[in-house]
Amino acid sequence: MRKILVLLALAFQCISAAAQEWDYGPRFEISGGFGMAPLVQADRFNSGYISTGTLASIFRPYNAEVKMTGAFSAEFGFRTGRRWSISLMASCNHVSGSTLRQVTGSGDSYSAAFKTSSVNGNSIAVIPRWRYDYIIKPGFRMYSSFGMGFGLYLNYHSEDVDYDTPLQGEVQLVPLGISFGRKWFGLVETGFGSQYVGGRIGFGYRF
Repeated sequence: MRKILVLLALAFQCISAAAQEWDYGPRFEISGGFGMAPLVQADRFNSGYISTGTLASIFRPYNAEVKMTGAFSAEFGFRTGRRWSISLMASCNHVSGSTLRQVTGSGDSYSAAFKTSSVNGNSIAVIPRWRYDYIIKPGFRMYSSFGMGFGLYLNYHSEDVDYDTPLQGEVQLVPLGISFGRKWFGLVETGFGSQYVGGRIGFGYRF
């Protein structure tokens, strides 16, 4: 009986110590957001899936404008300390483009063109991120983060070329991010990488 009481006392002390050690507010957060298009994916899309062609004048294929929806994202985060946290962020971006063929003109001047093929693809990036909050105030945080993960490229094909689904290594750097709010919060980030380039906005919940 005495041993059981000692074990219960030790367990209670461990639980109390853990509770006292974690005194930084909500430990988990989930968020969703929208970011500008990831240019890395557009570059891969152009270089790998649409032929640019090299014929100089009368009959020349070339790439039309590549269009992207922008990156829709979801993130789940876990705080490991007062300033450090880790999260898993998944994002999705749709890409479309076409190849045009010029039939008249010379040099860089053309008078007519017609589409020869259409290309569509979806890219999904899943990246664990490490975040450091260097300013923490009630209802306000400023942070930076870095992540490395993988990207999955789906349905990247044209009307005349099919391509296997490739798996690629991906990175995302966020030099500056701001979140405002306590349990319910909004966020604004600037970043560069495989999930978005430029900016990202979103909202989330801490618990």
